[in-house]
Amino acid sequence: MTIDHRFVVFEGLPGSGKTTITRILSDKESFLRIPEILGGDFQEVLSDCLFKESNLFYLQSDFRKYTMAHKIIRETSLVPIMDRGYVSTLAYNYVQKESPLNFHATRKWIHENSETFIEPYSYIFLDIDVSLCNSRKKRKEDTQRTWMNDETLRKTKKYYDSFFEKISPKTKVFHVDANRSLHLVLEDVIRFLSFEFNKQIGIKI
Repeated sequence: MTIDHRFVVFEGLPGSGKTTITRILSDKESFLRIPEILGGDFQEVLSDCLFKESNLFYLQSDFRKYTMAHKIIRETSLVPIMDRGYVSTLAYNYVQKESPLNFHATRKWIHENSETFIEPYSYIFLDIDVSLCNSRKKRKEDTQRTWMNDETLRKTKKYYDSFFEKISPKTKVFHVDANRSLHLVLEDVIRFLSFEFNKQIGIKI
């Protein structure tokens, strides 16, 4: 494992448990959480507070997140754990029928900034059935959430599968069945991280 790639990215559909699990892990001394969205001051922006933000807003947030990961790796012995990486931004743009150009522009921008958008040591993909996404994700209805229907969620999941298999095949991906209870999902995640990073992680739920 090279030092530059010593971080983990949690991916998965909405409601799979990424935010909950990364918050639990960040309470322990081995890890430092990088939230789903970072504002210009590098502080967390709660997604429920956002409304009709531009694609550039999310790209800039992604850039800050990877910049923060680099900084944590350089300056500490902690393992950065990221709540969603740039893959989520690509997937979101991929399924947007009304703005296909956004996907190509997003992919180009990420490629042009590849020194920042490095691949992590591992992705942890929390795999959840589409039917559970909306029942678990209790958010207010607004135009930003209209993409969360079964069709687009299935396409998003398909994009993840394609990314891990074809676009980034050399990066380790740990698939976790996130349809189960939080306790069981956490057990699998902790077991994986403990083995991969030689950490003894004691977490009580």
